[in-house]
Order: sequence, then C-alpha cells, then structure tokens
Amino acid sequence: LTIIALFMALVVSRNMCDRQSELFGFRTAIESIGKSSPAVPESAAWLNSLLAKIWRIKYSSSNGFGGLEPLLSSHASDIMRRLLEDSYSKPNGITHVAFDSFTFGRAPPLVQSVEIRGIDDENSVLHLGVVVGMLFDDSALMLDIRPSSLEYKTLPTTKISINSLDTQVKLDAYVKGIPDYPYISTVNITLSEIPDVNLRIIPQSESGLKGVDFGSFPVVSKWVKDLGYSTLAEYLKPQYLSINIPNWLRGDGEIISYFKE
Repeated sequence: LTIIALFMALVVSRNMCDRQSELFGFRTAIESIGKSSPAVPESAAWLNSLLAKIWRIKYSSSNGFGGLEPLLSSHASDIMRRLLEDSYSKPNGITHVAFDSFTFGRAPPLVQSVEIRGIDDENSVLHLGVVVGMLFDDSALMLDIRPSSLEYKTLPTTKISINSLDTQVKLDAYVKGIPDYPYISTVNITLSEIPDVNLRIIPQSESGLKGVDFGSFPVVSKWVKDLGYSTLAEYLKPQYLSINIPNWLRGDGEIISYFKE
C-alpha cells in the first residue's frame, strides 16, 4: 500500500508540474503579444455562441425583444436618418427621400476569426482583431422615395426595401478592464477598412415603382451604395463606437457613444 501511495503521489506531482509548465508557457505567450509576437489567433466559437444568445432576447412580459441587435439597429438608424437629412445626400433624380425603418434582422453575424494583437498593461486594454461575416437575409432598410426623372416623375412616393446585406468586415476592438465588477468598462470598435457590400433593392408599394427594374434606374442603386459607404465611413478608424458595459448591464445611462477624432 505504501508503494502504491508513493507511486500515486509521484503521478499527481508529475501531472501538476506538467500543468504548471503548460500554464506558464501560455502566460508567457500572452505576455509576449505586441512585444516579440505580433498576434495570437483565438477560437471564435465562444464569441459566436455569446452573440447567438444576446443578439435578440425576448421579453418575458411581452412579445417584444431586446438585446444587442435592437441596440445596434437603433444606433445605425440614427446615423442614416442624420445623413438623409443633409441636403447634399439627396441624389439627382429624386425629389423626396425619407427614412422609414432599419433592422439588422434576427440572425447574428458570424465571427470568422479573432486575433489578440496587443495588450496595454498600463491602461488595462486588450487589442483584438476581428473578422466578421455578415449575411443578413432578413435585414431591411425601408425608405420612402419619389423620383423626379422624366420617365418616373408621375409616380407617387414609393417605399423601397434595401435588404439581404452581404459583406465581410474587419474590425479592431479595444477592451478596457476595470478593477471592479463587471471588470470591463468599455468595448471600443472601429472599422479597419470599408468593405464591399452586396445588397438588393426591392420596391414594396403596390403602386409606384413596384416591378420597376432598378437596372434601368441606376440613380437609386448608386445612391443607395453611396449611402451605405457614407454610413460605414462613420466607423472607419480613427473614428469608433464605444459600448459602455456597466451601463448596458444596469439598463441605464448612455450605452453606445460615437467618437470622431
């Protein structure tokens, strides 16, 4: 029995040494990021699982829902509404354009890769590089438009749906830590570059432009793409979106802030 006990003690001791060596190596690799190592790839599975849980969350007392998607859709709506209110944003050939609604849809984006790109110990900031695939089949930007071109000037104001958003975006995310719960103060997100975006433009009204081939009406399709480019440019580095995590968890105060440098 004594021999068996000694043998088991040696096995446990060896396993503990191996585990300590493994953890030491991992910590050393993390600490070297941004110093001797440029980046460390990380699994995106946990982040996709988290997005799936918080993208849309049903309220227990009603048929509505909260979550990250309504928050982001509302912020994007405010930016697009502001852009449309500027006189320069109205395209030639359109006499009237008004924002109606916008949603990213019920399916969350897919995080394709995550890289740890740097750690700022002094300011407690973790820098992540994130590649996100966005294929929002049921996303929809609803606009009310009225054309002024000779061919379509007699048509009434018509609602169009800009949907099926398909793109891949490269983001830089900066996560700032704090000493107390919830241990993360802000997550700042910025676009590394403006991506190419594929989408569809479909007339929704029973009259007006319904059935019109937008290939023969390029002024609208070009303007929609320019509007999308202008919206994305609002988030291009060094401009960024900041999510206040404590305010989000408490459900009060300003949750999303926009910073333009």
